[in-house]
Amino acid sequence: MDREFLSDLFSHFGPVTMRRMFSGYGISADGTNFALALRSGLYFRADEGTIPQFEAEGSKPFQYQTRARPSRSIPTGNCRRGCLTIPKS
Repeated sequence: MDREFLSDLFSHFGPVTMRRMFSGYGISADGTNFALALRSGLYFRADEGTIPQFEAEGSKPFQYQTRARPSRSIPTGNCRRGCLTIPKS
């Protein structure tokens, strides 16, 4: 996913900011990071209320490895087929 595609994708949110993160981009609006776009997919920040919804759709949290720790997990849900469908008014 390139910057132009992501800008178009999130244009209905208003201005978004993208910065390099891992192998992709961290995406934020109004100073709040809400998504991570990587080669492996698009991950949205999740919390106690939204994690069950992502899990019900078969989403998995974003996980990565560091030298200090074998595996870290960030509470997110990855975007599955159709999750970005915007209903027409």
